[in-house]
Amino acid sequence: MSSIRVETKYAAEELARRFGSLLESQENADVTIVCGHERRRYHSQIICPQSDFFKAAFWGKFLEGNTKILELPDDNPMFVRRMMRYFYLLDYEDDEDRKRYRYFMLHLHVELYLLRDKYVVEGLKKVAAAKFRHCCHQFGSKVKSLPDFYFGCLLEIVPLVYTAPQARALRPSLAEAIACYIDADLSVMRHERFKELYYAHPDFAYDTMTAGMVRAHSHHTGCAGNRKGWNAKGC
Repeated sequence: MSSIRVETKYAAEELARRFGSLLESQENADVTIVCGHERRRYHSQIICPQSDFFKAAFWGKFLEGNTKILELPDDNPMFVRRMMRYFYLLDYEDDEDRKRYRYFMLHLHVELYLLRDKYVVEGLKKVAAAKFRHCCHQFGSKVKSLPDFYFGCLLEIVPLVYTAPQARALRPSLAEAIACYIDADLSVMRHERFKELYYAHPDFAYDTMTAGMVRAHSHHTGCAGNRKGWNAKGC
């Protein structure tokens, strides 16, 4: 690695550390966001350039531009807090996430992806999509380790991904992860929850069967079964 890359990486880490310190201390914060029971202060110079929603609210001609207080009564405080963390660190996960239940993380990535459309945060959408794809791949590689548990986790996220039109881009990764389990053991298709979702969401049925056929073809051709955005290694 060149010295320029090392210095750039160090500079980015130092900037994230300083912004993280501002997020925690709220020092010189000039706007307040109220969501549920949480009330926190933030820096408009950091959040507004990254979101047209907050720019219009705090820098526009709305009431919040004068009061500097914005209420978000319709959103989950936990997801809003994560989004605000992203503004400062360009990432919304924290150290505690490594210890969390994996279904929580799968769900978190989808929710943060969906928040992008409301708050117009393009970078958040890209980060959440990448994390979701990675998470699906991890789940897909667990076919030989607690398969019922991980298969069940994947199924529980199906309704959210297949009822939100904005989440369409996440569907292939989820369908391909589920196809890993079907490929390993066809009997999982008799799973009551799977059958329920299969008939309730035609797009899910189509995507899953398509992903399964691609995997079957790859086995015959000796290909690892890679598709755009998906690495089937380990499935």
